[in-house]
Amino acid sequence: MLWGVEAQVLERFMEAGVAPSAVACTRETFTFEHDGPPASFLDLFRQYCGPTMNAYDAAEKSGRAADLQRELLALFEAQNTSGRPDRTVISPTLMRVSVALPWGSRPRAGRKSRRRSPCMIDASVRAAAP
Repeated sequence: MLWGVEAQVLERFMEAGVAPSAVACTRETFTFEHDGPPASFLDLFRQYCGPTMNAYDAAEKSGRAADLQRELLALFEAQNTSGRPDRTVISPTLMRVSVALPWGSRPRAGRKSRRRSPCMIDASVRAAAP
């Protein structure tokens, strides 16, 4: 899922029966602060962030896990603005996805819902009162 690409987000919600007019996408910058080097912060993402876990799983199946580790570590190090090798501060711009559903309605069944991990984009759903 390409959660950072608005057209992909809208397409996925439309597949679930949600009208595009009910989906709002806004970009927000969030600052991650970690008391440790970029490598240990990346390790937390690898262990607990759903999309990163999936990327590593796919990379391991294709024999590219070492390549992914190198590329992500280089990215984490390049984006670290702390100025210190023992601290990581990264400020990515993420997409917040909000969905307004008619009162009492639910998206079409068929997709398993996932528990949000702290690194995932906030995908909030609110019901519009009648």
